[in-house]
Amino acid sequence: MSENPDSAAGSSHGDAGPGAGDPNPDLDLFSATARVQPEQSEPETDSRPLETDESSEEDPVDQQRQPLAPAKLRADYLGHTIQTAVFAIIGLVFGVVQIVSEPSAFRLAVIGGGGLALLVLYKLGTDAFARASYRRYSYRVDESGLEIRRGVLWHSVINIPRSRVQHTDVSRGPLERFFGIASLSIHTAGTSNATVLLPGLEARRALWIRNHLLGSDEEYDAV
Repeated sequence: MSENPDSAAGSSHGDAGPGAGDPNPDLDLFSATARVQPEQSEPETDSRPLETDESSEEDPVDQQRQPLAPAKLRADYLGHTIQTAVFAIIGLVFGVVQIVSEPSAFRLAVIGGGGLALLVLYKLGTDAFARASYRRYSYRVDESGLEIRRGVLWHSVINIPRSRVQHTDVSRGPLERFFGIASLSIHTAGTSNATVLLPGLEARRALWIRNHLLGSDEEYDAV
């Protein structure tokens, strides 16, 4: 009967003094608060999925297929607009030369109307093709490498194993810099699809995928 008071006293001393004889006083402090508020013990179970999330972010591995960046489509639209403006200037110069050499109202109507119609058709056609290409362009990164699906009229699926990647290039033109995107060129060992281009990526993600394919953990470079 005398052993119960001693054990009870020993347990009471352990609870009252979290720093006495215990190498980890924080553990006793947490257990003490857990007895007051039992619901505080839930963060122990919540910490497990957080650990799995951190481990899954070590490599740029996507669980599902990813589209290109939306800015890619806006960059294409702006590029087509610039091209249309250049063609319009060239057509205007050509039309002025033709009208000055042989002045004619009919000639002016044909050249002006035909040139304007061609410019409108060119702009609408290139924008429509860009939208169709954007919707059918996707990629997926996994542990084995990179898979790309693309094509409007002819669909193609390109698989690039990490073991076949020789080197990569990340490039950004003026429009890509303006919209914050980049293009990733992947050079592989082989005769078929030796160089594969993956455009329309966010600049940081392009470097992310490059480091994953090369197995590099270096910091992101500026391009």
